Amino acid sequence: MITFIAANNGRLEMTVDGHRVLFADTPEDVADIIRANADPGQDDVPMSSTMDFASEEGFATDHAAREMFEVGIALV
Repeated sequence: MITFIAANNGRLEMTVDGHRVLFADTPEDVADIIRANADPGQDDVPMSSTMDFASEEGFATDHAAREMFEVGIALV
């Protein structure tokens, strides 16, 4: 199960099962991680404040990290 998401150095850092960290550089990576690790009943994942201030974490805009995540969800 995906337990936490953060923006870090221009990519998404997704914590799985509370300890394993996977990285997504593209929406396709996000979709692959979700397919392999999401709990079917899971509908909300805690997110770091870095997701709201993504430009400080290497993304082009503050909204780019959330947009990447949302596009990844749409691909699933």
